[in-house]
Amino acid sequence: FVYTSYDAAPYATGLKNNFGGHDNHHHDNIYAYVPSCFQTDQDMASGQLSGHNDLYQNNTCIIRQEKSTPLVKDSYGQWNCDYDQERWPI
Repeated sequence: FVYTSYDAAPYATGLKNNFGGHDNHHHDNIYAYVPSCFQTDQDMASGQLSGHNDLYQNNTCIIRQEKSTPLVKDSYGQWNCDYDQERWPI
């Protein structure tokens, strides 16, 4: 498990995850001037493992106008909706 909570992260990216899920839990953080708030399964091919769900809850996210993340073009966040819902972030 990775818990990231009560942090301020300007110019970073919020929750990032690939390689099948890491039980990555982000809550009560401030992400300021970021290209996207969260990305899971970044390459859309490695898969999110069932039962190893990520959590993204109660975060404040201020998205910058220019985005530099090509995988998440003009969106708040990204996850692969083709997977069963049991693999989606919580």
